[in-house]
Amino acid sequence: MTKLEDRIRSSLHATAKQLADTAEGFTGTAEPQSPPRVRGPFVAVAVMIGVLVVLGGSLLWLSNLGEPGLGDVADSVAAIQLERFPIPGYVPPSAELVYGDYAVPDPTNPSSVDAVVARTTPEGFTDGVVVTVYDASQVGIGIPEGEPVVINGHQATLFRNKGRVTLWWQQDDHVVTVRSPAGDATLAESVASVVTIADTEPFDETVLTFGSLPDGLAVFAPPRLAPPEPHPYVQIDAPMGPETVDPEFVTIAVVQDTIAQVAGAFGSATATEIRGVDGYQVETADGVSFVWSHDPGVTVTVGGTYPEADIRAVAEGLDFVTEADWRRQYDSTGPQLPTTTTTHTIPITEPSAVGTDGDDPGAPTTTVP
Repeated sequence: MTKLEDRIRSSLHATAKQLADTAEGFTGTAEPQSPPRVRGPFVAVAVMIGVLVVLGGSLLWLSNLGEPGLGDVADSVAAIQLERFPIPGYVPPSAELVYGDYAVPDPTNPSSVDAVVARTTPEGFTDGVVVTVYDASQVGIGIPEGEPVVINGHQATLFRNKGRVTLWWQQDDHVVTVRSPAGDATLAESVASVVTIADTEPFDETVLTFGSLPDGLAVFAPPRLAPPEPHPYVQIDAPMGPETVDPEFVTIAVVQDTIAQVAGAFGSATATEIRGVDGYQVETADGVSFVWSHDPGVTVTVGGTYPEADIRAVAEGLDFVTEADWRRQYDSTGPQLPTTTTTHTIPITEPSAVGTDGDDPGAPTTTVP
């Protein structure tokens, strides 16, 4: 691996810490024997809802890195064809690298349905809880170790990770996770207690419904199948010096999903105006993100660890071009996936990231029967 590749991957891992996710850090292994359904991307800062594999990496002023053993899947996955591909018009003066590529859902991950419930306020929303149902009929999913609890008569596990709380349980051919980004176990359990899982065939959004939610909470983002499409992202990185651990960065991501799903994955946000439209501003321990709808069903997230003024300037200064123009700008050959089916580690998360830390002790395993 070259120093440049190492730099990019290090940056992607730093980005992952900034992103919203529903079950961050849970990992497993899978060995597909037949093509499973593609798992959707997750969103947020590079939100990237779903479990994402970022491959390749093209720089604005450097040649395509390339990767051995990759196959071009541009013809086999849906692509955004309109002017929805971002090119930053403003780049913070201290930035050293600007590069763009695709975040690609890992096809070995199980299909999933996501929903968000939250408390809407005049300022935005709060007390968000993300509910995800995984289709475990094709892939076996092991539950991580944690605090045992009972949800609707089902043995469940309460798992704490980086300030968040996630409940896991198995129900027939489904694995259910209920996550509170704010780390509120009581809130997560109260929402989990009204979750109803149906035995649907084929697996779709009707698998998940809610009973009477706790006072003040309502469905913020209705259940939907996690979108399977790869999505474009652009990364802006500050220089990495000898003493720099996490250099400043900005990530721009455009996903085919609703703003409610993307912003809701953060758990809380403040309403704001971005580029003349209504959007959300999300404050995290690591930085700030802006989320807005570019077109119906297409959501943009710009976030990172640069000062808020810089991140807003990047968001306000974006140009959107066609996919062909965007590929030429970043010397990208299109979304790619591994061509082999060897056993490998995959994260079991949802709007997660361009990468994952993978440092949690209680990790579920996934196996194909």
